[in-house]
Amino acid sequence: MNTASATVQLRQVSGPEILHRGDGYTLWHGGITDGPHGLCLTVEVLDESGARRMNGEQWQSSPLRRGPIELTTTAPGANLARPHETIEARSAHYYRLICTFGKYGRALGPRCGPEELQLNVIVHPLGVRVTRTIA
Repeated sequence: MNTASATVQLRQVSGPEILHRGDGYTLWHGGITDGPHGLCLTVEVLDESGARRMNGEQWQSSPLRRGPIELTTTAPGANLARPHETIEARSAHYYRLICTFGKYGRALGPRCGPEELQLNVIVHPLGVRVTRTIA
């Protein structure tokens, strides 16, 4: 293996954070990483009531309708960026979305640089909209 090849830089941009808590639900992310494909993060909604409230159709996604969680980033003077790759996991108690805003070796997503980025999180079933500035 050639270790002299291009070095991949990983930088934690933001640590884990609770973005919203209310009505027995918690929205949080496990930290934001600026990696070889741009930004990467995991966002999760937990039903802390234990009442299995996340079984309904509004927590399902399909090619015909939007997913329960929408993530976007914006930079000053730049277009809105959506995740290039997503992985979903769900149960009656949680909904988890793992996102990368680029694809390694193909399309580089937004990166943190001298300008701040806005991370926008919308949880449609809860009517929650959160914006965070990341640098």
